[in-house]
Amino acid sequence: MFWGIRLLYRMIDQRSLCPTDQRKTHCKTPQAFEEIYAGTPFDLSYKYSYILVVTYVTFLFGAGIPLLFPIAYLSLLGFYIVERVMMAYSYRTPPMFGTETNQQTMKALLGAPIFYCCFAAWMYNNQQVFENTVIINDGENFFANSGHKLYDMFTHVTPGMPFAIAVICLMIVGVSKMLSKLIRRCTGCELTARKRIMIKDVAQSLDPFFKALSSKQLESFLKEETICRTKIGFNRLTEDSYKDLVHAST
Repeated sequence: MFWGIRLLYRMIDQRSLCPTDQRKTHCKTPQAFEEIYAGTPFDLSYKYSYILVVTYVTFLFGAGIPLLFPIAYLSLLGFYIVERVMMAYSYRTPPMFGTETNQQTMKALLGAPIFYCCFAAWMYNNQQVFENTVIINDGENFFANSGHKLYDMFTHVTPGMPFAIAVICLMIVGVSKMLSKLIRRCTGCELTARKRIMIKDVAQSLDPFFKALSSKQLESFLKEETICRTKIGFNRLTEDSYKDLVHAST
């Protein structure tokens, strides 16, 4: 659809049914030309939100509707192929994204299997489904009593028992991690570990900046700094950096 809209705009701009020559444009400004011929911008938030929605919907209802898993696979596969083609032929060159968004999305996806275990433990523990135990509604209530209790996960052997055990193990691991972080914060061990990481990252045994430059680069730096100090009255470098520059150039 986006390709057809873009082609339509180019046909209107070039007054032709085959808009292949960009020199025939009737745009008056560079901004108008860029909007027509540069392609659609790359929206990263839409991509991540689509992946999260498909994954969570599949894992939430997949215990009762297993057909959702192949549907989700085909959906994500088609999404991947379309995005690869669009990136190569349609999208504008995206900016340099960091890894923080990707890492946060990966952390958010970790909750989908947990929800799946919770719903599977509750659904597969239903006695009316797996033991054919049907309670007749002989009262005045509109909804019959299903006899589905939470403690049935541990008093009856059902397909939901492994999922219930997995949920309990995940809860124990999560609580232990939270308690360990709280203890580290209270005792100051976390700050000490962060300081060690920072010192390790900073102490890389690198040469000073000016010693890593060539003689021509040092002369250019010194010339520009001298002009800024004498003619413009502006110091780009601090006094210590300027002394290091003079010392490295001599």
